[in-house]
Amino acid sequence: MLDFTREEEELEKTKTAYSQLTISDEQSNHAILEGIKRANGMKAKRKRLLPVKILLSASILMLVFISSVKISDTVAAYAMNIPGLEKVVELIRNDKGLLAAMENDHIQKVNLSDEHEGFKVTIDSVIHDESNLIVFFKYSSKDEKFGLKEIYLMDQDGKSLPFKINKGSYSDKGALSEVRFSLAEDNVLPDKLIISFEMGLNSGKVFEDKWNIPITLDKEKLASKQVYTLNQKIEVEDQKLTVKKVVSYPTHTAIHVEYDPKNSKKIFGIEGLRLEDGKGESWNSNKVDDTWISENERIIYLESHYFSAPKKLYLRFDSIRALEKDELWVEIDPKTNQILKAPKDELLKKVERGSNRLAIQLEANRDFMDHQIILYASDSAGNKIDHKGYVGATLDGHSIWYTVPFPTNENISGPIKLELLDYPAEIRQDIKIKIK
Repeated sequence: MLDFTREEEELEKTKTAYSQLTISDEQSNHAILEGIKRANGMKAKRKRLLPVKILLSASILMLVFISSVKISDTVAAYAMNIPGLEKVVELIRNDKGLLAAMENDHIQKVNLSDEHEGFKVTIDSVIHDESNLIVFFKYSSKDEKFGLKEIYLMDQDGKSLPFKINKGSYSDKGALSEVRFSLAEDNVLPDKLIISFEMGLNSGKVFEDKWNIPITLDKEKLASKQVYTLNQKIEVEDQKLTVKKVVSYPTHTAIHVEYDPKNSKKIFGIEGLRLEDGKGESWNSNKVDDTWISENERIIYLESHYFSAPKKLYLRFDSIRALEKDELWVEIDPKTNQILKAPKDELLKKVERGSNRLAIQLEANRDFMDHQIILYASDSAGNKIDHKGYVGATLDGHSIWYTVPFPTNENISGPIKLELLDYPAEIRQDIKIKIK
Protein backbone atom coordinates (compact mmCIF):
# COMPACT_ATOMS: atom_id res chain seq x y z
CA MET A 1 0.00 0.00 0.00
CA LEU A 2 1.34 3.41 -0.93
CA ASP A 3 2.10 5.80 1.96
CA PHE A 4 1.79 9.51 1.18
CA THR A 5 2.15 10.70 4.78
CA ARG A 6 5.28 12.75 4.14
CA GLU A 7 3.85 14.30 0.98
CA GLU A 8 0.68 15.25 2.85
CA GLU A 9 2.77 16.90 5.57
CA GLU A 10 4.69 18.88 2.95
CA LEU A 11 1.43 19.95 1.31
CA GLU A 12 0.06 21.14 4.66
CA LYS A 13 3.26 23.11 5.31
CA THR A 14 2.94 24.76 1.91
CA LYS A 15 -0.71 25.59 2.52
CA THR A 16 0.16 27.18 5.87
CA ALA A 17 3.14 29.11 4.53
CA TYR A 18 1.11 30.66 1.78
CA SER A 19 -2.14 31.19 3.66
CA GLN A 20 -4.03 34.21 2.38
CA LEU A 21 -5.01 37.52 3.92
CA THR A 22 -8.12 39.54 3.35
CA ILE A 23 -8.00 43.00 1.80
CA SER A 24 -10.25 45.88 2.66
CA ASP A 25 -12.61 47.27 0.04
CA GLU A 26 -10.74 50.59 -0.09
CA GLN A 27 -7.52 48.82 -1.06
CA SER A 28 -9.02 45.99 -3.10
CA ASN A 29 -8.08 46.46 -6.77
CA HIS A 30 -4.71 48.09 -6.21
CA ALA A 31 -3.63 45.68 -3.49
CA ILE A 32 -4.60 42.62 -5.53
CA LEU A 33 -2.46 43.64 -8.45
CA GLU A 34 0.39 44.63 -6.17
CA GLY A 35 0.37 41.04 -5.01
CA ILE A 36 0.35 39.67 -8.56
CA LYS A 37 3.37 41.73 -9.57
CA ARG A 38 6.84 40.27 -9.78
CA ALA A 39 8.23 39.80 -6.28
CA ASN A 40 11.62 41.50 -6.75
CA GLY A 41 11.93 44.48 -4.46
CA MET A 42 8.29 44.31 -3.39
CA LYS A 43 6.57 44.03 -0.03
CA ALA A 44 3.14 42.46 -0.30
CA LYS A 45 0.48 44.34 1.66
CA ARG A 46 -1.35 41.13 2.34
CA LYS A 47 -0.70 37.45 2.17
CA ARG A 48 -3.81 36.67 0.15
CA LEU A 49 -1.91 37.14 -3.09
CA LEU A 50 1.35 35.52 -2.16
CA PRO A 51 2.38 32.74 -4.56
CA VAL A 52 0.62 29.41 -4.13
CA LYS A 53 3.37 26.96 -5.08
CA ILE A 54 2.45 23.31 -5.07
CA LEU A 55 5.47 21.19 -4.19
CA LEU A 56 4.04 18.00 -5.60
CA SER A 57 3.49 16.60 -9.08
CA ALA A 58 1.09 18.27 -11.49
CA SER A 59 -0.35 14.88 -12.30
CA ILE A 60 -4.07 14.63 -11.70
CA LEU A 61 -3.71 11.04 -10.47
CA MET A 62 -1.17 12.09 -7.85
CA LEU A 63 -3.45 14.90 -6.72
CA VAL A 64 -6.25 12.36 -6.22
CA PHE A 65 -4.04 10.50 -3.75
CA ILE A 66 -2.62 13.35 -1.68
CA SER A 67 -5.06 16.28 -1.89
CA SER A 68 -7.20 17.07 1.13
CA VAL A 69 -10.07 17.54 -1.33
CA LYS A 70 -11.05 14.53 -3.38
CA ILE A 71 -10.95 15.14 -7.13
CA SER A 72 -13.56 12.97 -8.80
CA ASP A 73 -12.82 10.68 -11.70
CA THR A 74 -15.07 12.88 -13.84
CA VAL A 75 -12.98 15.98 -13.12
CA ALA A 76 -9.74 14.09 -13.74
CA ALA A 77 -10.99 12.67 -17.04
CA TYR A 78 -12.43 16.03 -18.14
CA ALA A 79 -9.18 17.87 -17.39
CA MET A 80 -7.00 15.27 -19.04
CA ASN A 81 -9.09 15.35 -22.22
CA ILE A 82 -8.62 19.11 -22.62
CA PRO A 83 -4.92 20.06 -22.75
CA GLY A 84 -3.91 22.49 -20.03
CA LEU A 85 -6.87 22.08 -17.71
CA GLU A 86 -4.87 19.92 -15.31
CA LYS A 87 -3.07 23.16 -14.36
CA VAL A 88 -6.41 24.78 -13.57
CA VAL A 89 -7.18 21.85 -11.26
CA GLU A 90 -3.95 22.58 -9.38
CA LEU A 91 -5.15 26.12 -8.69
CA ILE A 92 -8.73 25.30 -7.67
CA ARG A 93 -8.35 21.86 -6.11
CA ASN A 94 -9.05 23.18 -2.59
CA ASP A 95 -12.37 24.67 -3.71
CA LYS A 96 -14.89 21.87 -4.15
CA GLY A 97 -17.44 24.27 -5.64
CA LEU A 98 -15.18 25.22 -8.54
CA LEU A 99 -14.19 21.59 -9.03
CA ALA A 100 -17.89 20.77 -9.31
CA ALA A 101 -18.31 23.59 -11.84
CA MET A 102 -15.53 22.05 -13.93
CA GLU A 103 -17.07 18.59 -13.56
CA ASN A 104 -20.34 20.01 -14.88
CA ASP A 105 -18.66 21.60 -17.91
CA HIS A 106 -18.89 25.20 -16.64
CA ILE A 107 -15.33 26.06 -17.58
CA GLN A 108 -14.65 27.62 -20.98
CA LYS A 109 -11.34 26.99 -22.75
CA VAL A 110 -10.04 30.23 -24.34
CA ASN A 111 -6.34 29.86 -25.24
CA LEU A 112 -5.90 33.37 -26.72
CA SER A 113 -2.78 35.54 -26.48
CA ASP A 114 -1.36 39.00 -27.09
CA GLU A 115 2.36 39.51 -27.56
CA HIS A 116 4.52 42.59 -28.07
CA GLU A 117 7.47 44.36 -26.45
CA GLY A 118 8.89 40.90 -25.83
CA PHE A 119 6.06 40.13 -23.42
CA LYS A 120 3.35 37.52 -24.00
CA VAL A 121 0.06 37.15 -22.09
CA THR A 122 -2.23 34.15 -22.60
CA ILE A 123 -5.73 33.60 -21.25
CA ASP A 124 -6.05 29.87 -20.74
CA SER A 125 -9.68 29.55 -19.66
CA VAL A 126 -12.52 31.23 -17.76
CA ILE A 127 -15.37 30.30 -15.43
CA HIS A 128 -18.27 32.73 -15.17
CA ASP A 129 -21.70 33.12 -13.64
CA GLU A 130 -23.99 36.01 -12.67
CA SER A 131 -21.62 37.15 -9.93
CA ASN A 132 -18.07 36.24 -10.97
CA LEU A 133 -15.67 36.03 -13.85
CA ILE A 134 -12.65 33.90 -13.00
CA VAL A 135 -9.78 34.20 -15.46
CA PHE A 136 -6.89 31.73 -15.61
CA PHE A 137 -3.92 33.26 -17.39
CA LYS A 138 -0.15 33.15 -17.72
CA TYR A 139 2.51 35.50 -18.98
CA SER A 140 6.13 35.26 -19.98
CA SER A 141 9.05 37.44 -20.96
CA LYS A 142 12.70 36.97 -21.77
CA ASP A 143 13.42 40.06 -19.70
CA GLU A 144 13.19 39.36 -15.97
CA LYS A 145 12.69 43.09 -15.33
CA PHE A 146 9.17 42.98 -16.81
CA GLY A 147 6.17 42.52 -14.57
CA LEU A 148 2.37 42.70 -14.42
CA LYS A 149 1.01 46.03 -13.13
CA GLU A 150 -2.78 46.03 -13.55
CA ILE A 151 -5.70 44.10 -15.06
CA TYR A 152 -8.86 45.68 -16.46
CA LEU A 153 -12.23 44.25 -17.52
CA MET A 154 -13.88 46.07 -20.44
CA ASP A 155 -16.65 45.63 -22.97
CA GLN A 156 -15.83 45.19 -26.66
CA ASP A 157 -15.70 48.98 -27.12
CA GLY A 158 -13.08 49.40 -24.42
CA LYS A 159 -15.46 50.81 -21.79
CA SER A 160 -14.60 49.79 -18.24
CA LEU A 161 -17.11 47.45 -16.59
CA PRO A 162 -18.18 47.67 -12.91
CA PHE A 163 -16.16 45.09 -11.02
CA LYS A 164 -13.83 44.52 -8.10
CA ILE A 165 -10.80 42.27 -8.26
CA ASN A 166 -11.57 40.07 -5.28
CA LYS A 167 -9.05 37.29 -5.31
CA GLY A 168 -5.93 36.26 -7.15
CA SER A 169 -3.13 33.75 -6.97
CA TYR A 170 0.20 34.43 -8.60
CA SER A 171 2.64 31.94 -10.06
CA ASP A 172 6.03 32.46 -11.64
CA LYS A 173 6.24 33.63 -15.22
CA GLY A 174 5.13 30.87 -17.55
CA ALA A 175 2.94 29.19 -14.92
CA LEU A 176 -0.80 29.55 -14.55
CA SER A 177 -2.28 32.34 -12.42
CA GLU A 178 -5.85 33.25 -11.45
CA VAL A 179 -7.76 36.50 -11.04
CA ARG A 180 -11.39 36.79 -9.97
CA PHE A 181 -13.61 39.71 -11.00
CA SER A 182 -16.55 40.18 -8.63
CA LEU A 183 -19.34 41.91 -10.51
CA ALA A 184 -21.54 44.67 -9.16
CA GLU A 185 -24.90 43.27 -8.07
CA ASP A 186 -27.54 43.01 -10.81
CA ASN A 187 -24.94 43.73 -13.52
CA VAL A 188 -24.86 41.38 -16.48
CA LEU A 189 -21.66 40.68 -18.35
CA PRO A 190 -21.86 41.29 -22.09
CA ASP A 191 -21.07 38.36 -24.35
CA LYS A 192 -18.00 40.07 -25.78
CA LEU A 193 -15.28 41.28 -23.41
CA ILE A 194 -11.74 42.57 -23.44
CA ILE A 195 -9.34 41.54 -20.69
CA SER A 196 -6.63 44.20 -20.64
CA PHE A 197 -3.24 43.70 -18.99
CA GLU A 198 -0.97 46.60 -18.06
CA MET A 199 2.73 45.76 -18.01
CA GLY A 200 5.84 47.55 -16.89
CA LEU A 201 9.28 47.29 -15.38
CA ASN A 202 9.85 46.22 -11.79
CA SER A 203 11.52 49.60 -11.29
CA GLY A 204 8.09 51.23 -11.64
CA LYS A 205 7.86 52.31 -15.29
CA VAL A 206 4.53 51.38 -16.92
CA PHE A 207 4.22 50.74 -20.66
CA GLU A 208 1.74 52.96 -22.48
CA ASP A 209 0.44 50.12 -24.65
CA LYS A 210 -1.84 47.48 -23.12
CA TRP A 211 -1.99 43.77 -23.78
CA ASN A 212 -5.62 43.35 -24.86
CA ILE A 213 -7.26 39.95 -25.30
CA PRO A 214 -10.87 39.90 -26.62
CA ILE A 215 -12.97 36.92 -25.56
CA THR A 216 -16.54 35.83 -26.23
CA LEU A 217 -18.32 34.20 -23.30
CA ASP A 218 -20.18 30.98 -23.94
CA LYS A 219 -23.62 31.83 -22.54
CA GLU A 220 -24.60 28.14 -22.65
CA LYS A 221 -22.28 27.72 -19.65
CA LEU A 222 -24.21 30.33 -17.64
CA ALA A 223 -26.43 28.95 -14.86
CA SER A 224 -28.99 31.02 -12.94
CA LYS A 225 -28.46 31.75 -9.26
CA GLN A 226 -30.57 30.15 -6.51
CA VAL A 227 -31.91 32.50 -3.80
CA TYR A 228 -33.01 31.41 -0.32
CA THR A 229 -34.63 34.28 1.62
CA LEU A 230 -34.30 33.64 5.38
CA ASN A 231 -34.33 36.84 7.50
CA GLN A 232 -33.31 34.59 10.40
CA LYS A 233 -32.50 36.54 13.58
CA ILE A 234 -29.74 35.17 15.84
CA GLU A 235 -28.50 36.21 19.26
CA VAL A 236 -25.05 35.30 20.60
CA GLU A 237 -24.57 36.51 24.18
CA ASP A 238 -26.79 39.57 23.66
CA GLN A 239 -25.15 40.39 20.31
CA LYS A 240 -27.73 40.27 17.53
CA LEU A 241 -27.34 39.50 13.83
CA THR A 242 -29.64 38.54 10.98
CA VAL A 243 -28.95 36.11 8.15
CA LYS A 244 -30.97 37.82 5.44
CA LYS A 245 -30.50 35.45 2.52
CA VAL A 246 -28.29 32.79 0.99
CA VAL A 247 -27.56 33.03 -2.73
CA SER A 248 -25.98 30.09 -4.53
CA TYR A 249 -23.95 30.53 -7.73
CA PRO A 250 -21.85 27.97 -9.61
CA THR A 251 -18.65 29.71 -8.41
CA HIS A 252 -19.59 30.39 -4.76
CA THR A 253 -22.35 30.77 -2.19
CA ALA A 254 -23.04 34.29 -0.88
CA ILE A 255 -24.28 34.67 2.72
CA HIS A 256 -25.92 38.07 3.35
CA VAL A 257 -25.55 39.01 7.02
CA GLU A 258 -26.57 42.14 8.94
CA TYR A 259 -25.33 43.10 12.43
CA ASP A 260 -27.61 45.03 14.78
CA PRO A 261 -26.20 48.58 15.07
CA LYS A 262 -27.42 48.66 18.70
CA ASN A 263 -25.05 45.86 19.70
CA SER A 264 -22.71 46.76 22.57
CA LYS A 265 -19.90 45.02 20.72
CA LYS A 266 -18.57 45.42 17.19
CA ILE A 267 -18.81 42.11 15.36
CA PHE A 268 -15.73 41.57 13.21
CA GLY A 269 -16.63 38.23 11.72
CA ILE A 270 -18.09 34.75 12.03
CA GLU A 271 -15.90 31.73 12.77
CA GLY A 272 -16.46 28.29 11.26
CA LEU A 273 -19.19 29.48 8.89
CA ARG A 274 -20.16 26.62 6.60
CA LEU A 275 -22.97 24.87 4.78
CA GLU A 276 -23.90 21.29 5.71
CA ASP A 277 -26.21 18.81 4.02
CA GLY A 278 -26.97 16.67 7.09
CA LYS A 279 -24.97 13.73 5.73
CA GLY A 280 -21.48 14.90 6.66
CA GLU A 281 -20.81 16.95 3.52
CA SER A 282 -19.83 20.58 4.13
CA TRP A 283 -18.92 23.63 2.07
CA ASN A 284 -16.52 26.02 3.78
CA SER A 285 -14.83 29.35 3.19
CA ASN A 286 -13.34 29.77 -0.27
CA LYS A 287 -10.98 32.55 0.93
CA VAL A 288 -12.70 35.25 -1.11
CA ASP A 289 -12.87 38.68 0.54
CA ASP A 290 -16.15 39.66 2.17
CA THR A 291 -18.11 42.45 0.52
CA TRP A 292 -19.23 45.24 2.85
CA ILE A 293 -22.62 46.67 1.88
CA SER A 294 -22.57 49.11 4.80
CA GLU A 295 -20.91 49.38 8.22
CA ASN A 296 -23.17 46.66 9.61
CA GLU A 297 -24.02 44.60 6.53
CA ARG A 298 -21.74 42.27 4.66
CA ILE A 299 -21.67 39.38 2.21
CA ILE A 300 -19.59 36.37 3.23
CA TYR A 301 -18.54 33.86 0.57
CA LEU A 302 -18.35 30.08 0.85
CA GLU A 303 -17.66 27.26 -1.55
CA SER A 304 -20.54 26.59 -3.90
CA HIS A 305 -22.96 23.73 -3.21
CA TYR A 306 -24.77 24.59 -6.49
CA PHE A 307 -24.15 21.34 -8.37
CA SER A 308 -24.55 19.07 -5.33
CA ALA A 309 -28.24 19.95 -4.96
CA PRO A 310 -28.62 18.51 -1.44
CA LYS A 311 -32.17 17.71 -0.28
CA LYS A 312 -31.44 19.28 3.11
CA LEU A 313 -29.16 22.24 3.71
CA TYR A 314 -28.08 24.03 6.89
CA LEU A 315 -25.96 27.08 7.65
CA ARG A 316 -23.74 26.62 10.70
CA PHE A 317 -21.09 28.50 12.63
CA ASP A 318 -19.17 28.06 15.90
CA SER A 319 -18.52 31.57 17.19
CA ILE A 320 -18.30 35.26 16.40
CA ARG A 321 -15.36 37.63 16.79
CA ALA A 322 -16.56 40.68 18.71
CA LEU A 323 -15.14 43.42 20.93
CA GLU A 324 -16.73 46.10 23.11
CA LYS A 325 -17.11 49.28 21.09
CA ASP A 326 -15.28 51.36 23.70
CA GLU A 327 -12.20 49.13 23.23
CA LEU A 328 -11.84 49.65 19.47
CA TRP A 329 -9.15 52.34 19.74
CA VAL A 330 -5.63 51.61 20.97
CA GLU A 331 -3.58 54.53 22.31
CA ILE A 332 0.23 54.64 22.36
CA ASP A 333 2.78 57.11 23.72
CA PRO A 334 5.07 57.77 20.71
CA LYS A 335 7.98 58.82 22.96
CA THR A 336 8.05 55.83 25.31
CA ASN A 337 6.29 53.30 23.02
CA GLN A 338 4.03 52.43 25.95
CA ILE A 339 0.50 51.16 25.35
CA LEU A 340 -1.80 53.58 27.15
CA LYS A 341 -5.13 52.02 26.19
CA ALA A 342 -5.96 48.61 24.72
CA PRO A 343 -8.50 45.77 25.04
CA LYS A 344 -8.72 44.37 28.58
CA ASP A 345 -7.61 40.87 27.57
CA GLU A 346 -4.03 42.22 27.16
CA LEU A 347 -3.34 40.34 23.92
CA LEU A 348 -1.63 43.45 22.58
CA LYS A 349 1.79 43.12 24.19
CA LYS A 350 4.12 45.89 23.10
CA VAL A 351 5.01 48.47 20.48
CA GLU A 352 8.25 49.06 18.59
CA ARG A 353 9.29 51.86 16.25
CA GLY A 354 11.63 51.18 13.38
CA SER A 355 12.64 52.86 10.16
CA ASN A 356 9.48 54.69 9.06
CA ARG A 357 7.23 52.16 10.70
CA LEU A 358 5.34 51.40 13.87
CA ALA A 359 4.74 47.78 14.86
CA ILE A 360 2.43 46.36 17.49
CA GLN A 361 2.62 42.80 18.84
CA LEU A 362 -0.52 40.67 19.12
CA GLU A 363 -0.50 37.34 20.93
CA ALA A 364 -2.65 35.11 18.73
CA ASN A 365 -2.77 31.85 16.85
CA ARG A 366 -0.79 32.00 13.61
CA ASP A 367 -4.02 31.36 11.68
CA PHE A 368 -5.14 34.85 12.71
CA MET A 369 -2.48 36.26 10.41
CA ASP A 370 -5.21 35.95 7.78
CA HIS A 371 -6.75 39.05 9.36
CA GLN A 372 -5.41 42.60 9.22
CA ILE A 373 -6.21 44.43 12.46
CA ILE A 374 -4.92 47.94 11.60
CA LEU A 375 -4.33 49.98 8.44
CA TYR A 376 -2.83 53.22 9.71
CA ALA A 377 -1.97 55.25 12.79
CA SER A 378 -3.60 58.59 13.68
CA ASP A 379 -2.25 61.52 15.68
CA SER A 380 -4.03 63.00 18.70
CA ALA A 381 -6.20 65.15 16.42
CA GLY A 382 -7.37 62.11 14.43
CA ASN A 383 -5.27 62.82 11.31
CA LYS A 384 -4.01 59.75 9.49
CA ILE A 385 -0.22 59.37 9.51
CA ASP A 386 1.25 58.48 6.13
CA HIS A 387 -1.62 56.05 5.53
CA LYS A 388 -0.59 55.26 1.95
CA GLY A 389 2.56 53.42 2.96
CA TYR A 390 3.31 49.75 3.56
CA VAL A 391 0.96 47.76 5.79
CA GLY A 392 1.96 44.24 6.74
CA ALA A 393 2.06 41.38 9.23
CA THR A 394 4.81 38.96 10.23
CA LEU A 395 4.99 35.94 12.51
CA ASP A 396 7.20 35.78 15.59
CA GLY A 397 6.72 32.58 17.55
CA HIS A 398 3.24 32.73 19.09
CA SER A 399 2.81 36.39 18.19
CA ILE A 400 1.93 38.42 15.12
CA TRP A 401 3.54 41.82 14.49
CA TYR A 402 1.34 44.29 12.60
CA THR A 403 3.13 47.16 10.89
CA VAL A 404 1.86 50.56 9.76
CA PRO A 405 3.67 53.61 8.30
CA PHE A 406 5.17 55.99 10.88
CA PRO A 407 7.82 58.56 9.81
CA THR A 408 10.96 58.17 11.91
CA ASN A 409 12.07 61.79 11.95
CA GLU A 410 8.75 63.54 12.54
CA ASN A 411 7.87 64.80 16.01
CA ILE A 412 4.25 63.66 16.26
CA SER A 413 2.30 64.63 19.34
CA GLY A 414 0.74 61.82 21.30
CA PRO A 415 -1.11 59.82 22.04
CA ILE A 416 -0.98 57.89 18.77
CA LYS A 417 -4.22 56.08 18.01
CA LEU A 418 -4.80 52.81 16.16
CA GLU A 419 -8.29 51.69 15.18
CA LEU A 420 -8.87 47.95 15.53
CA LEU A 421 -10.49 46.60 12.36
CA ASP A 422 -10.40 43.02 13.60
CA TYR A 423 -9.45 41.22 16.80
CA PRO A 424 -9.30 37.58 18.04
CA ALA A 425 -11.91 37.97 20.81
CA GLU A 426 -14.35 35.09 20.35
CA ILE A 427 -17.81 34.43 21.73
CA ARG A 428 -18.47 30.73 21.25
CA GLN A 429 -21.91 29.37 20.47
CA ASP A 430 -22.97 26.62 18.08
CA ILE A 431 -25.56 27.98 15.63
CA LYS A 432 -27.52 25.90 13.09
CA ILE A 433 -30.02 27.42 10.64
CA LYS A 434 -32.15 25.39 8.25
CA ILE A 435 -32.03 26.68 4.68
CA LYS A 436 -34.09 23.95 3.08
